[in-house]
Amino acid sequence: MTTGMTQLVSPLVFKWFMTLFTGIVAGVWFVWDAVKLVALRNANGADPVVRDKRFGYTIGVVIGAIGVTGCLLFWNVF
Repeated sequence: MTTGMTQLVSPLVFKWFMTLFTGIVAGVWFVWDAVKLVALRNANGADPVVRDKRFGYTIGVVIGAIGVTGCLLFWNVF
């Protein structure tokens, strides 16, 4: 039988770790795809590859925004 604390970290530390990890990944994802989307604004829209890239980067921006918004909602910021 073990005695003492069975948690590696406190719930608050775990909450902060998960928020920072998720928020940083989502934020980088958002910025990365937003920059690439802006770089494509003068590209030929008739090219199917360009349209696919625009779609993919747009989805990436949405996913990043959802991740950052989720972190803020997790802490009841809104």
